[in-house]
Amino acid sequence: MLPNELRSYKRARADVCEQGPLIKLIDRVLLSKNNEVFWEPRPPVGVESVVDPESIVPGGPTDRVADATTPEQLFSSFFPDNLIDMIVLTTNEKASDIRQKIGTANREKATFSDTNLTEMRCFIGCHIMAGIRKDNHLNTTQMWSDTYGGFFYKSLFSQKRFEFSI
Repeated sequence: MLPNELRSYKRARADVCEQGPLIKLIDRVLLSKNNEVFWEPRPPVGVESVVDPESIVPGGPTDRVADATTPEQLFSSFFPDNLIDMIVLTTNEKASDIRQKIGTANREKATFSDTNLTEMRCFIGCHIMAGIRKDNHLNTTQMWSDTYGGFFYKSLFSQKRFEFSI
């Protein structure tokens, strides 16, 4: 029996569910909604269904990721210090330009100070975590609120510092 001939999980799980018809076996080519993609009912003949590991070109962080034993090492595999140093340098140049435009009373506040390697790692990690938590649709006010953001973002930055860093 083919997988698409089985009843769905919800239909097959208990007697209280009414048993419906089997899922149809599609035996023809389908055209996508935009009329550009053809969906075949079976894999093409002569095409491997699994990628041969030997065919993967070496490079990137793959070798270093295998040796990573801590979250910090894994992060550094994708974001090496020299890359983050370049980001810090550029960010600090932009921050300096912005500081020249704001009032003298605010220039000395920590919110508008230069960033460093550790803070930039936190900043990048914060964005990654926002994606993991599916918070990427929230604005910064919601991210820093007790209702939506909780304490994660507050433990890394003040809201104003985060907004300045963006």
